[in-house]
Amino acid sequence: MLKWHSFMMFKINMIYKFWGYSLSVFLLFSLWGYMHFCLKEYSWFIEWEIFSLSGVHITVSLIFDSMSCIFLSVVILISISILYYSIYYMSGDKSVLRFILLMLFFIGSMIILIISPNLISLLLGWDGLGLTSYLLVIYYQNEAVSSAGMLTILSNRIGDVAILMAISLLFVKGSWNFMLLSYYDYMFGLLIILAGLTKSAQMPFSAWLPAAMAAPTPVSALVHSSTLVTAGVYLLIRFNDILMNKYLMLLLTVVAIITMLVSGMSAIMESDLKKVVAFSTLSQLGLMMLTLSLGYSTMAFFHLLTHALFKSTLFMCAGYMIHCLSNSQDIRKLSGLNFYAPVLMSVFNVTNFALCGMPFLTGFYSKDTILEILFSHGMSFILLMLTWFTTCLTLIYSLRFMYLSVNFVPNLVLVMCNSLEMYLVQGILLLFFLSVVGGSSLMWLMFPVKGISILLGGMKYMVYGGMLMGGMSLMMKKKTFLKIYSVYNYVFFSSIWYTPFFSGQFFTGQFLSSGGMSDKISDSGWLELYGARGGQSKLVFLSAYGQLSQMSILVSTFFFSFMFWGLVIYMWV
Repeated sequence: MLKWHSFMMFKINMIYKFWGYSLSVFLLFSLWGYMHFCLKEYSWFIEWEIFSLSGVHITVSLIFDSMSCIFLSVVILISISILYYSIYYMSGDKSVLRFILLMLFFIGSMIILIISPNLISLLLGWDGLGLTSYLLVIYYQNEAVSSAGMLTILSNRIGDVAILMAISLLFVKGSWNFMLLSYYDYMFGLLIILAGLTKSAQMPFSAWLPAAMAAPTPVSALVHSSTLVTAGVYLLIRFNDILMNKYLMLLLTVVAIITMLVSGMSAIMESDLKKVVAFSTLSQLGLMMLTLSLGYSTMAFFHLLTHALFKSTLFMCAGYMIHCLSNSQDIRKLSGLNFYAPVLMSVFNVTNFALCGMPFLTGFYSKDTILEILFSHGMSFILLMLTWFTTCLTLIYSLRFMYLSVNFVPNLVLVMCNSLEMYLVQGILLLFFLSVVGGSSLMWLMFPVKGISILLGGMKYMVYGGMLMGGMSLMMKKKTFLKIYSVYNYVFFSSIWYTPFFSGQFFTGQFLSSGGMSDKISDSGWLELYGARGGQSKLVFLSAYGQLSQMSILVSTFFFSFMFWGLVIYMWV
């Protein structure tokens, strides 16, 4: 039995390594393609026709340009690291082959979405992401996980329907290649924005993102860093040139700021380890949407890439911390973890600083540039202050997370860390290195010509000054802070302002009650009486009455009645 188990583990490791090496080949080609397209300054469109219907050509289209190649490189690089990390994390799991197949199908769907300039082929990758994410969320198969998976797939189906309606609108144009569109249609733009908001979990569709944390941690590291949640942002970046309508962009700005505010305040109150990281993802997605709404699509794409690098590292460190806590995800139990796993906690804290935008780490180059753009863009004062406040919230919940991980409480020592395995180190090391130097490298690649941005010193230190003022006010008003941290406020903020209730139970209850009333009044009421069942009962009654009329006791009665009425009619005529 032991030999069979060792053989199966060896076989599974070989499968992981084979697909890791195969993806490495694709990574080299995508990096070569990015360099080639940047130097030559052109793109490749590959298109072949399958059939033609009513003048509309059904084609398969692929696009290879600098944007698709660099995004493809980041996705494949993160996928390779997570596959190696999965050897450590999923060791001993009984359904690991199913997990590998689902992960590979998920990566393939994301690749199709990235290189598709056609709405039909894009829908193939879009639906593939939604279906595979549902299967990965319900991987552990229990009641809570099933509810989370159902919320995930139903929320994403709204975006799928929006894409289908956008395809129907483009049918009259004779082509579904959105790269060739040069016109603006308000309804088409609204549908594309709706699809992007649902896939990127913006308000009011944010409830599914924390619920999807029920999936295994490698899935969270891939899904919530560079694939599923960024697919909506990537879609809007591709459509950015034809979506520049002031009303739609204002709507996108308001939604993005509300998402950043809600997710930041929820992360401060949350005690689930993976959900805190998920709320930080939600906050960064809101920042990308805000940048995109102001017309800076390149900067939004730049932050998308840098965020993918350090967020995947954060999730992998979180998975190791969960194993150290005997599969507990309560961050209040992270007592003195730095004593038991100093290397991984150093990686985690440095990556957290990258999330905060610490100077010269990866997150600094995108977040600082975006904040400079926002301060110089001429936004309204209220929106500017809300953006500044949500940026401060990112720093607050990151510092809280780091403090709980290094604070030693003797009564809470539940840590049992194993030695660092080779696959764990291989999975994290490369992404950690890119979390440190990836921002400067990507900025050098994407923005070779540097512009000079001159801001006042007060603007540059606004966030840190706000943090200092907030800390001093909390120290002086400790009782007020404890009131804010009460049970009711904790439930309110940690549940994303009751968004799961309104996304799930509220509307479900309304539809169930209205459906039950409709069934009682119509289907089981008047329609039942005068519909098919009522007609059936009437026909059965008439046929029974006719059968009764043919019996001998009633033959004479019917015979004489027919004779009488026949005579009356004859005399009348």
